[in-house]
Amino acid sequence: MENGLLPGMTTLDRKGINFLNSVPRDPQFFITRSGHVRKTSIEHKERPEELPEHYVFIPFQVNTDSQIVLFSPWLKDMTALVDALLKAESNLQERTPNIVLKTHPACDQDYSELIKHLNSSSKKIRLYNSGDTQAFIAHADAVATINSTVGIEAIMANINTLVLGQAFYNIAGLTLSAQSQAELEQALTQLVGFKPNPTIRQGLLHYLESEYQIPGRWQDADAEHIEAACAHLEQEVNRLG
Repeated sequence: MENGLLPGMTTLDRKGINFLNSVPRDPQFFITRSGHVRKTSIEHKERPEELPEHYVFIPFQVNTDSQIVLFSPWLKDMTALVDALLKAESNLQERTPNIVLKTHPACDQDYSELIKHLNSSSKKIRLYNSGDTQAFIAHADAVATINSTVGIEAIMANINTLVLGQAFYNIAGLTLSAQSQAELEQALTQLVGFKPNPTIRQGLLHYLESEYQIPGRWQDADAEHIEAACAHLEQEVNRLG
């Protein structure tokens, strides 16, 4: 059992979490399931003054987290991510979009030297050590991520999303994917103009809300939530045969 992928929900999956979960990856599955999705209000966030008018937001992740250790085949840590972005900027030159990076709030690694390095060596890439992640998402033209939950937040907000690692929401027609340096450089030039299939998006969110997850947060479990969790657990056990 873990935090829900959508606000106010809980995840319980017999196959595991993150990329190992049982959420289907076939876009056709979600096209046939497109239905009503509960609207989630997106709190208005003031644009931080330091942000450029147009940018792609990329959140840092914790280097030792399983999401990076297990599910990031070609970007082994955040330094590798920055190196790949700098190489892309060198190759793409002015075609490189403005890129806003932000450190992870749970990471205690000191990136002060990396911030200085980017400030002196890059025209397009900036790393911030503080700020409201939700504001960074809300004002972005697009979001790129290795496999952070920021990716599903961007999809919920109908913001174009690029996946750089292994993530369950990396679905053809819904997101762009870059699993190599060459693919990253190509995707950065296509991301803002990408047109995701709205039926796939609606179908994924409908499936997560109505079939995959348990209503309510496990941290605030009441009798109704526990009953729903038990019923869901029974279904998961039955699927194991």
